[in-house]
Amino acid sequence: LDPPRPPSVRPEGTLDFDWSVVPDTDVQLGDPDPAVRSRFPEITAPTLVIGGGPTSHIDQGHLAEMV
Repeated sequence: LDPPRPPSVRPEGTLDFDWSVVPDTDVQLGDPDPAVRSRFPEITAPTLVIGGGPTSHIDQGHLAEMV
């Protein structure tokens, strides 16, 4: 992501998900493998791509390239 997200802080209390995966996914989201985009055409299952519109932090052009 540009700019990178700050490290996630574990919420207090009991969680209904496995918090231990959050730091790993943060690393992957913050510094993704560039080869991943080239493999998107290999996805053959119907896939819903959601963008969020012009005010989204997600680059809408990159999303358009996926479909």
